[in-house]
Amino acid sequence: MRYSHIAFDLDGTLIDTNGPYLRAVQRRLQEELGFHKELWELSSILGVPGRIALAELGFPDVESAHEVIGRYFYEYAGEIRAFEGIEETLSALQGKGIRLGLVTSKGRARLEREFFPLPVSRYFPDIVCAEDTALHKPKPAPMLCYLSRTGADPARTLYVGDSPNDLAMCRAAGVGCVLATWGSFQRERDPSVRYLSHPRELSTLLQL
Repeated sequence: MRYSHIAFDLDGTLIDTNGPYLRAVQRRLQEELGFHKELWELSSILGVPGRIALAELGFPDVESAHEVIGRYFYEYAGEIRAFEGIEETLSALQGKGIRLGLVTSKGRARLEREFFPLPVSRYFPDIVCAEDTALHKPKPAPMLCYLSRTGADPARTLYVGDSPNDLAMCRAAGVGCVLATWGSFQRERDPSVRYLSHPRELSTLLQL
């Protein structure tokens, strides 16, 4: 089937921010709560709005933890970049007339700092971010918001994410989903899901 819309997750899919963010969370967990988690153990928080994830991790003062982790993140985030092969893939998709969108749990202020300055941001006319819905991944609300805004047919829409939360959102919204592994810490795989190890595999999948 030819897709008319392809929407993407941001962190760990388009741009490499997962490592710096998880290291910042890992550091604050050790400092404040006194326990250590490996980065892959923390990967379940990816795709969840930051304050919700920090509450689930047990931080008693979520706002304070969020502020400190934000400072730590920028210590590690000197080289936020698009993954290798992403821009070429986006250009190929756009050249075939496919409309590209972004559906992310990141807030707009952080998009302005971390994503909009990057050249790849120019490929995305349609963006759904954390402020646009009351409910977030793994709930279907962000994807349903995207479908409503763009008029996209769910049956002709594909989402490219990197986490179980992305997959759950898409399944609930009736949208197809493939998962990228090039920036993911996920170790378990769902045999019913197509996984991509490099952005160029998306073009192969779509037979472009």
